[in-house]
Amino acid sequence: MFTFNVDDPDVAFLVFRVYDEINQQQSKLIGYAAIPLRNVRTGIRSVAIFDEKSFRKGDHMYCSLLVRIHVETLVPLDDLDNNSLEI
Repeated sequence: MFTFNVDDPDVAFLVFRVYDEINQQQSKLIGYAAIPLRNVRTGIRSVAIFDEKSFRKGDHMYCSLLVRIHVETLVPLDDLDNNSLEI
């Protein structure tokens, strides 16, 4: 599980990278996916993986990651006005 804070979700991307570890000193990029954070939804999702040239062909044609995502929006109390709180 990874937890991180995002200051500006309008320009943020969630990036997945998949590596093949050749040995402890070397690893090779197998593929990646980059998703605008605004498009990420909670739940179990299939994320399409692209090769290093951003193509889905050959070995990457049907390659994907199955991920479980939980999105939680935290708003600093200073950003809320008194009329926007619901209890």
